[in-house]
Amino acid sequence: MYEHICEELGAAPVQHIGKLLVLYRPKKETVKERRAKAGKGLREVTIVKASASGAKRPSVTKVILKGNERVTAGGNVKRAKPRQASTKKSALSK
Repeated sequence: MYEHICEELGAAPVQHIGKLLVLYRPKKETVKERRAKAGKGLREVTIVKASASGAKRPSVTKVILKGNERVTAGGNVKRAKPRQASTKKSALSK
């Protein structure tokens, strides 16, 4: 029965302990296509946030980021701040 299941699924048998069957099937390679609206400087990011109680499933959202945006460790989107001009350099150039 174990070998019949492996043949049907295209998997390799790994381990068999009592009623527990462990199979291995390599993941199929898929070609990702870029979305039409995601142009230069835009990228799509998947954000996974755990629930507050920990008992529910995590929330998964897909967001398109602009070139100057990043995702924080908490899953928030932040824009990069503009670089501050040095007061010493601006005083020297005048």
